[in-house]
Amino acid sequence: MKSPSDDRHKKAQEALAKAQEWSAKGAVGFALENYQEAFALYDELGQLEVAANIAEKIGDLQLIRGNLDKALLAYKYVLEVCEDQGDAIGAVIISEKIIDILRQKKDYGRLMPYYLRCLELAEQFGDAHKAARYLVGIGDLYSRQKRFSEALEAYRLAKKIYKGLGSLEQLRIVEEGIRRLEEIAASTD
Repeated sequence: MKSPSDDRHKKAQEALAKAQEWSAKGAVGFALENYQEAFALYDELGQLEVAANIAEKIGDLQLIRGNLDKALLAYKYVLEVCEDQGDAIGAVIISEKIIDILRQKKDYGRLMPYYLRCLELAEQFGDAHKAARYLVGIGDLYSRQKRFSEALEAYRLAKKIYKGLGSLEQLRIVEEGIRRLEEIAASTD
């Protein structure tokens, strides 16, 4: 005898298969409809990893459609699952997507926690290049807030990393940013 959860699981699998089929055909609207149905069912069944993978696809498709808020909502679900399950690599990937959306929305006030988490994980993995990139993003945020000493500190750390890596182009860009920011900071004193 089949249980109600067996029926929901079968429905979830069917909705996911349809979503993938529609997505392959480029029919974003139909794909989204079926992904959302599959997501709801897998979430209800407690299969959070599958639900999170589907939510990422929903976020990607919402992003394609220009629905930044809906994409952000989907990615935040995925990030929560990644963090709960200790998936640090997934957390970085999704945090980067969230950062991109918040930058597009010019919602700079909500960016810092994502940059700081990515920086923490980059340091944990020993990925100096990404750490420098996140430091530049943090410096940009501080600069927007007119917190010039914190911005300069972040940029100088990034400069040190890029110099150590021999990333000459990034080093040149950061040095130019430091020079300009020092001029701005000096003129506001």
